[in-house]
Amino acid sequence: MVYTLLSGSRIHFVEEMWGVEIGLDFHFFETHEIAAMLRKSRFTIERLVEREPYHEVEYPSQRAYILARA
Repeated sequence: MVYTLLSGSRIHFVEEMWGVEIGLDFHFFETHEIAAMLRKSRFTIERLVEREPYHEVEYPSQRAYILARA
């Protein structure tokens, strides 16, 4: 199982994306909190990678990718 998350602790609401009117909440979670929940649920974290956003292409937030196995 691979988890991709926007790292942080906030909710970001979007009303428009690519010229289309929408209503969408992005929930940001702290990487260490998600990893702790996975471990508590008996998942083994195989790999955890954090990175900065690709400029001008992605929302300006930290990214995290977690590879976990049950």
